[in-house]
Amino acid sequence: MPNSEIRMLNWNIKCGGFTSYDSNLVIPSREQGIKSLISNQHQFNNVEAVTLTDTYRWDELYGDENAIASHLGFQNARYTRLEDPRLEETEGAAISITFATDKKIEKTTKLDLGNRVDLGIILDIGKHGLQIANVYLDDLSEDKRISQIRALETAIEKDIPTLLIGDFNALRYDMKNSSLEIKLRDLAVPSLSHIIPAKSGLSITASEMNRRLAIPLLESLGYTDSDKDKKRPTAPSRLPLYGVDYVFHNDNVSIDEFEVLPIYKQSDHRPLVFKALISD
Repeated sequence: MPNSEIRMLNWNIKCGGFTSYDSNLVIPSREQGIKSLISNQHQFNNVEAVTLTDTYRWDELYGDENAIASHLGFQNARYTRLEDPRLEETEGAAISITFATDKKIEKTTKLDLGNRVDLGIILDIGKHGLQIANVYLDDLSEDKRISQIRALETAIEKDIPTLLIGDFNALRYDMKNSSLEIKLRDLAVPSLSHIIPAKSGLSITASEMNRRLAIPLLESLGYTDSDKDKKRPTAPSRLPLYGVDYVFHNDNVSIDEFEVLPIYKQSDHRPLVFKALISD
C-alpha cells in the first residue's frame, strides 16, 4: 500500500469486551471475538490502524501500551482514559480509548475537551503526516457534545490532513440520499422520547440526540461525513435507527471503500472499515 494511504478500522467495543462496567469482572466475555475480528481485518483486509472506543480497563487487563499493541497484533499502540468526572462517579475511572497501528507514530496528544480527554495521533504518512483524533463524545447532552467539538477543534493541529473518528453519540441532521428503510427507521428517534418515561436515561439520550446540532457543527467547521450518501446505522438495533459512529475528514483527505461491517454479536456497535487517501 502506498505511503500516502492507509486502511483503518473504527469500533466501539462496549465495556472493553465485558458484559458491564463491573470492576469485579475478571475476564471479558467477548475478548476473543473482538480480537479475532480485528486480527482478520489486519491480516486479510490490510487494515494498518484501528481506533477503538470504550476499551474499559484495558490498561489493567493487558498492561502498558506495548502490551496492548501486542495483544491486538500491531507494532504500536496508544491508550488513554477519558478522565470524565461524571463517568468516573457512575461507571468508574477506567473507560478509555485505544489506538493501534503498524505505522510510525510521530506525535501523541491528549486532547482536552473540557470535561474529558480524547486521543490525538499524527502518523508518518504522506508529505505532512496524517492527524487522527480518536473521538468519544458525551452520551447524554447535545450541549456538552457541542462544547466538546469546539474544544476538539481548538486542540488539534491545523492545515494538515485530518480524520475525526469514533463514537460521537450524535445523529445526522437529515437522512437525504439514504435508503427509504433508513429514513423510516430514523423517524422513530423523536418518537422514542415520548414513549419512554421522560426521566429515564434512554428517553433523555434520544431527546438530546434528536436536537441534531453536533453533526452540522462539524460540517460547518469543514469536515465531511465519509458515509454522507448512504448514512448507514452503526448500532445494530431494529428500531429506532442510530448512526452514531463516524469518520469525518477534512479537504486534505479523501475516503474510499467505506463499509459498515454486519457484526451483531461482539458489541452494540458495528465496526467501520475504510481507506484514507492523503493529499500532498
